[in-house]
Amino acid sequence: MSGGREVGTPRTVPASLLSVLAAFEPGPTRLTLTEISAHTGIAISTTYRLVSELTQWGALERATDRRYRIGPRIHTLADRR
Repeated sequence: MSGGREVGTPRTVPASLLSVLAAFEPGPTRLTLTEISAHTGIAISTTYRLVSELTQWGALERATDRRYRIGPRIHTLADRR
């Protein structure tokens, strides 16, 4: 650990948010909060806050089985290119 963080974890909020989104590989990937935390190396409590913000914004959506997937806002942004 370095400064209370695991080595290799993102050091800024934008980097952390992008790490959460990058945990979702192309395709119909659905991940639990624990899986997202493991993929990113971000503490579960911080992952929860980041995922909550991304879900409120529409970048992620939570299914009834408590797994998350890429949300409609990301698809809309991707379609703009």
